[in-house]
Amino acid sequence: MRGEPNVDRAALLSDARDEDKVEAVRTRPPRARLSNKWNKFWIACLVGTGLLASVFMLLGASYILQLYSFAVQRLPSKNPQCDHPIERGDCAENLRRWAWNTANRTCVPFSYSGCGGNKNIFKSQTDCEVACVTIIQI
Repeated sequence: MRGEPNVDRAALLSDARDEDKVEAVRTRPPRARLSNKWNKFWIACLVGTGLLASVFMLLGASYILQLYSFAVQRLPSKNPQCDHPIERGDCAENLRRWAWNTANRTCVPFSYSGCGGNKNIFKSQTDCEVACVTIIQI
């Protein structure tokens, strides 16, 4: 028979004890088995590749989030009213008001006396931000 390995079938069949073993010897082709060492190697490669892919996806996602979080920037105010320092005023009342803080570029609450001071006084945080915050989108 062509293409078959040199196997003494008669010796194999004479040693077989029951018909199932004989049939198995006739029909089962020889199998090449990978050693346990190679199985562990391939499993380690697949796990490593999966972990590496996960790391790259997380890094990419965090980079995109970082781009969009810095896409809106606060600039110094173009309104001269906001460039004045925060002044309490000359009277004795304690009114909660908002003023533009040029150092932090944010609107901050402060206690206004009710009279005097300068034009950097707003009744609400929203009023202050509308007047003083300059936002650009990149």
